[in-house]
Amino acid sequence: MILMGQEFGESWGLGFRRSDFLRSRFVGTSNYQTYGDALVTLYSSFIHGRLDPFNHALTSANRYFLRPTSSPNNPDQRIFAEAKWTNDGNVVFAFHNLWQQNVSQSYFIPPDIAAAMLIDDSMQYRLVDILGMQQKGSCHSGADLKYSFYVSMDSNTVAQWLRLEQCN
Repeated sequence: MILMGQEFGESWGLGFRRSDFLRSRFVGTSNYQTYGDALVTLYSSFIHGRLDPFNHALTSANRYFLRPTSSPNNPDQRIFAEAKWTNDGNVVFAFHNLWQQNVSQSYFIPPDIAAAMLIDDSMQYRLVDILGMQQKGSCHSGADLKYSFYVSMDSNTVAQWLRLEQCN
């Protein structure tokens, strides 16, 4: 929120510096920036995704920081990777591209965490991109998802929030 307030010119002095972002959104001003509308759209997708009742796991206290399959004791420094879930089986995976470069990684979900998320090995699941409102890839079995959860983001992708749903 401080970052958003800072960039949108919040007036209470909570930001790190005085911001000119708000004025830079107007065409014809000397400090006009073309990325302003894209930034507004990005923040809007985060806000709508967080407020959507289908994604109520985002407000849950249940969380696990995902570890790469190849090195389960060390996080991938390029990607912030977290799983959040509720006791009713709502699961959201949040991935943030920290280096703004092409990144990909396979993650492992430990059996106890997968059980808490109510992931069944024999069920088929799909991942829905909350920010882009579209399905990511095809359906996967719960077993495949737990042992090789693959994530790929290009350098222009800031984040992926993926909701886990059962395939019909």
